[in-house]
Amino acid sequence: MPRNFFLLVGFAVSSVVLFAQSTQEDSLRRVYVNEKDPIKKADAYFQLADLLVDEKPEAGIPFADTLEQIGKTIRDPEILSRASYLRGQTYYHQGKYATALPFYREALNFANKTTDLDLQGKALNSAGSCFHDMVQNDSALVYLMRAARIKEQLGNKKDIAAAYSNIGNVFSDEMAPDKAVEWLEKALAIRLSLPNGEKSAIVTYNNLSVAYNVKGDFDKALEYAQKGIKLALETGNKLHAGVIYGSIGHLMLKKGDPDKCIEFCDQSVRLLTEINRKANLVFPLANLSEAWWRKGNYAKALELNNQGYAIMQELKLLQPLEVYYENYMNIYESTGDYKQSLS
Repeated sequence: MPRNFFLLVGFAVSSVVLFAQSTQEDSLRRVYVNEKDPIKKADAYFQLADLLVDEKPEAGIPFADTLEQIGKTIRDPEILSRASYLRGQTYYHQGKYATALPFYREALNFANKTTDLDLQGKALNSAGSCFHDMVQNDSALVYLMRAARIKEQLGNKKDIAAAYSNIGNVFSDEMAPDKAVEWLEKALAIRLSLPNGEKSAIVTYNNLSVAYNVKGDFDKALEYAQKGIKLALETGNKLHAGVIYGSIGHLMLKKGDPDKCIEFCDQSVRLLTEINRKANLVFPLANLSEAWWRKGNYAKALELNNQGYAIMQELKLLQPLEVYYENYMNIYESTGDYKQSLS
């Protein structure tokens, strides 16, 4: 099916998705305003913040401040845990993983003073994801495995699938694709067993695409990526669509088609720029740089590599730093600047 069809479907239904989110947002705001019980009031406020912070990370801090004030006033570690967790989410979605991690650990410390296993699982899972993004995968697996055990104990299938998916991602990065596929297929099976489960499987489809890419099975990787992009566009999710367009672009590069890589990665950059997801931009920008280098446009390749590398430096990211260095090496070698290339 042509890519343009997916775009038309996405635009047609995105207004419905935005309306549904707006309705949920309005409902939570009403509960917060009208609720007299401080515990229930804080719970509605947290749910509202959690709904908004994914698309608007900068909105998280004032929400966290309010929750912290409520938590301190009534001396409730559960509310304080949510405030810290929300601060972590705010910085995590901005790509500031080293800043987010202490807040997730603080959230875990507060959660451990309660009997709320769900809060403990959230904090463990998020801290594990932070370690993963900071390329500290041994620590990531420790936290993520603990989170998975708690999720299994609680029996919430959606949360179990998320935990399994995160573990699979770590194994992908550790170049253990068979283990990655094992965990991710378990996550996918759980998601597809849920009502409307396929819509929640967008991320898992993309993660499986990455795992099969690591295995060198580019056709299988593309198959899963196409399933993911279809769902992302149907649900109007710019973040997931932007990420998966980048994944498809990377696969096109692997298959030796730099023109298709540019087509998909340009879409990725456009969507991720619209929602200000700098940390996610570094992957399609690296692919675009390599694609233009392969086409012989070294000036364009250098411009894009500089753009992505500046984000890497700004956010102190470690992945995919080696790809940027390799791009610089290739570009400078191609332009005859062997001193810079060697550097």
